[in-house]
Amino acid sequence: MGGASGLYGRRTPRARTGRLGHRPVRPLTGSNAAFGKDICDGALAYFKSVNARGGVGGKNIELVTRDDANDRKTAGANTQKQLSCHRPCP
Repeated sequence: MGGASGLYGRRTPRARTGRLGHRPVRPLTGSNAAFGKDICDGALAYFKSVNARGGVGGKNIELVTRDDANDRKTAGANTQKQLSCHRPCP
């Protein structure tokens, strides 16, 4: 269940930069790292396609992912960090 929170991300408008941020928390390390990488690769491919057609309302989509290492506590903490940002977090 550690990666379940990472299946859904938060999309945040970034009016200043003309980008839309998508900030999921996914397992990029740990026992489900391959699964998390596949999800990120799929999202990146889709966003690249959308961005090539002009983005969403003229804004490009940007993926900023946090690693939950397939750990529920880490996933919860990272999700809170992502939700507290008004722009993509480092």
